[in-house]
Parts: sequence; structure tokens; C-alpha cells
Amino acid sequence: MNIIMNYLIFFLTNFVVTYFIFPEPSFARSLLYSVIMTIFVAILDARKKKTKL
Repeated sequence: MNIIMNYLIFFLTNFVVTYFIFPEPSFARSLLYSVIMTIFVAILDARKKKTKL
């Protein structure tokens, strides 16, 4: 549960920051970027945990 909460916080923070960074404020672009970054970080975490075992 803690891992899911961390990913959710990462996603929401990423979404809010990218909403203000992109030149034209658009929910679609911020949402797409946040989803892609969260999936990327989740895959990196999974690979990191897999190599530790």
C-alpha cells in the first residue's frame, strides 16, 4: 500500500508541475506526461528490486 501511495504522490506532483511548465495549459498533455513518467519510474523500481533479490 505504501508503494502505491508513493506512486500516487509522484503522479500528482508531476501532473501539477507539468501543468504549469508547458506553454499552453492543457490537461491532456500533462496527464500523458505524468502517466508515462509514472510507468517509467515503476518499471525502474521493479527492475531495481528484482536485481536485489
